[in-house]
Order: sequence, then C-alpha cells, then structure tokens
Amino acid sequence: MIRDIPCSELEETYGAENMYCFNYSSFSNLYTDADNLHKMIKGVIEDQKNKTGADKVILVPMSMGAT
Repeated sequence: MIRDIPCSELEETYGAENMYCFNYSSFSNLYTDADNLHKMIKGVIEDQKNKTGADKVILVPMSMGAT
C-alpha cells in the first residue's frame, strides 16, 4: 500500500492510482534489475498515456534504507 512509504504529499497531489513502485533485492542481478526497471518505466509511460494522454512521467527515486 502506498501509505507504507513517505509519499503522502505526492499521493494527495497525484493520486495513489498514478504512483508506481519498483522493488528489487539487494542480492539480485544488477543487469536483470536494470532491464526490469526499464520495462516498468516503459509500461508506466504507456499506462499514463492511455489514462491521461501524457507522454511524460515524473520519476521520484527513493531509498528506504534510512527509514
């Protein structure tokens, strides 16, 4: 659930239905993770284009390592 991460202001502004999370294991393959992230970003752009007509998205990188 989106409330589990410190993004409440972004959620209020953009809506949880327009927020996506990419998670990976610190023990996984870096190249596989990069490929999966690339595919996810392309999918998010396509999803948002279908919903809103937008062909750009805002990416907000976040590390949960400090929380």
